[in-house]
Amino acid sequence: MSQSLRQIKSRINSTENTKKIMRAMEMVSVSKLKKVQVPLHFSRKYFLKLDQVFRRLASNQENCVHPFFSKRENSSRVVLLVVTSDTGLCGTYNNRILALAAQFWGEQAQKGIQLMTIGKKGLNYFRKQGAIILKSYVDLYGRFSGELAQRIAADLYRLCAADPQLKIFFAYTQFRSALRLQPTLEKLFESDVHSGGPLQYIIEPSPARVWEDLIPEYIQAKIRRVLLEAFTSEHSARVIAMKQASDNAKELLEILVLLKNKLRQYSITKEVIEIISAAEALRG
Repeated sequence: MSQSLRQIKSRINSTENTKKIMRAMEMVSVSKLKKVQVPLHFSRKYFLKLDQVFRRLASNQENCVHPFFSKRENSSRVVLLVVTSDTGLCGTYNNRILALAAQFWGEQAQKGIQLMTIGKKGLNYFRKQGAIILKSYVDLYGRFSGELAQRIAADLYRLCAADPQLKIFFAYTQFRSALRLQPTLEKLFESDVHSGGPLQYIIEPSPARVWEDLIPEYIQAKIRRVLLEAFTSEHSARVIAMKQASDNAKELLEILVLLKNKLRQYSITKEVIEIISAAEALRG
């Protein structure tokens, strides 16, 4: 019985240490989440306005003189950019986005789909599946930087410039709220951008020159928003996972403490009975 009591005490100490670690990781994730939420808010507003300008200019097909507006429906080449995390301990965050990306990858397999990955989880998963990985970005750990967004945007722009018929998709997790993270599949360029109507604008110096500056900025703004959405979702998922782990550790501690008290009570009762039995034996 004494050995069992020592084992229970050891489990209590181990659980308390685990609870402290989970709580500390939760606080770190909360801090990271707060830092990334502010730039996400402004990135959304900026991209919304930029997208409105983009669509208004592209609403008139006569203005769409850039190769990027080539019809892409019959393209035989597809690139999918998948955003996951570099580490785990974030619940079902990676599983959900990988399931969505894997489904799309399987549907487009006959078109020779190629992948770009952000995060080790996505890279390792699709390597095992035998996917063609054009480029990967790892060791980011949910830290956003403008330099990273510029580098990825430049790579995407070069791909599009080399093949105007190329279709690019993003698979990432959209941050709706702390408890609502939405896996999303989204195109880089919508195929129906000039379906709105014949709006007329005076474009200076020329539509071609405007698009030459606007399209790289559009790609960069979109990848910034995608990264911030994904990183915010990652930190939010980790906060939830660590809080659940802390709560589970707390419940387990209560059970172990109750069990320890019962064992101690049993041990004390047994000793008292033995003493009384010995005293009665001596009297008899």
